[in-house]
Amino acid sequence: MNSILPFRLERILEAIGPHERLPLTDAGLDGRPLAWVRIKVSVTLEAIQQRTDAAGWRSMPARRGRRTFLLVHADGGDRLEIDGIGDGPRDGADVFAEAVDRAIQARRAGSSITCWQASNDAIAALLTMVVDTVGGPTSPEGLPVARGVLPQSLRDALRTLRTGLNLRDSLNDLRGILVFADGVADWLGDRGGVALAAHLVQLRPRLEADRFQNLRDVADWWAPHIRPGVLLRGRSPAVYDGEGFWKYAEDVGLRRFVDLRGTVERARAPYPSNVDGCAHCPVGSDPAAHTNVGDLDSAYRRIPLACGPALRGVLEAIAGTDGPALVHCHAGVDRTGVVVALLGTWLGVPRERIFADYLASGQLVDARRLESALEVAAAQGIDALIASSGVTEAVIERARERLLA
Repeated sequence: MNSILPFRLERILEAIGPHERLPLTDAGLDGRPLAWVRIKVSVTLEAIQQRTDAAGWRSMPARRGRRTFLLVHADGGDRLEIDGIGDGPRDGADVFAEAVDRAIQARRAGSSITCWQASNDAIAALLTMVVDTVGGPTSPEGLPVARGVLPQSLRDALRTLRTGLNLRDSLNDLRGILVFADGVADWLGDRGGVALAAHLVQLRPRLEADRFQNLRDVADWWAPHIRPGVLLRGRSPAVYDGEGFWKYAEDVGLRRFVDLRGTVERARAPYPSNVDGCAHCPVGSDPAAHTNVGDLDSAYRRIPLACGPALRGVLEAIAGTDGPALVHCHAGVDRTGVVVALLGTWLGVPRERIFADYLASGQLVDARRLESALEVAAAQGIDALIASSGVTEAVIERARERLLA
């Protein structure tokens, strides 16, 4: 496992105290972990939960198979799995909450099948609670019995629930599961509904915090070298349609955008006509459109030679606002990954943190390709690439001042 963690998690690990790193137990299709870190502590989970709650971190007990642990959430969707002393039985509400958390994490990591499986596990856990509030395993044959126990309104709601393999639809799928869980909690009342309702209070903000897949602040991985709230990276805003992106942008003061898509891509999914502050800085064609691996490898090596206007656009966007700026292509993986990595190299961000940020985009990345792109850029010289873009010294200094912590 990569030892580099998001900065927020490093701070939490320091506060928790002595611990042992453990192998992660959940992974996506390509073996990437679905939790950032798993640790073991030498105190009880109850003691750790009291400590994390007092520090303002959301935590909840969870169970996977025979293993019981504590899930701790930091801001930004990062999470810890903590094994400790005194693991005891957990109820059905805990099983449901852990399954939803796993689905959210899988969605964030781009693992559609794991997200689908965990979503179905969450529904099964709810039905298990109907017939057994302690969360004991219920056979597939027993689930129809649970459906029959439900009142008609919940049976009707259950028929509308769906879980699919499309990550874009998974946000609404999970929202629907939480709405159904609300109804189950009300109906169960003192028979497990109170614990379920308490979990829902924690799960909703976590789901909404992760609703913009692959959108993040580069300071998540580059802190403490880079100031947070200055440079965001992500997918095209058009991809986030229906997820409240423009309301989010208004809330965080996001008004400057650098669009790396080509002219045809941009015409197919344009910005709203009322959005100002968008610089169109195309960087070749979408590398993901190259189905041949060799073509994709060569596309990465071409990006540094074509991204002068993009580097200028990002620096001008950062220098021209007091709020954050967003750089994006279509998926926020290849072109965005290289441009952001070049900026990190120019700013002196440690190389391992540059690669950690790139790899956080999920299953579609390949560190070898980024390595080759950075080699091409090094041969040209990062400073020379920026200087040849035509950006002024005043803009460079203002952007550097805003970025560096």
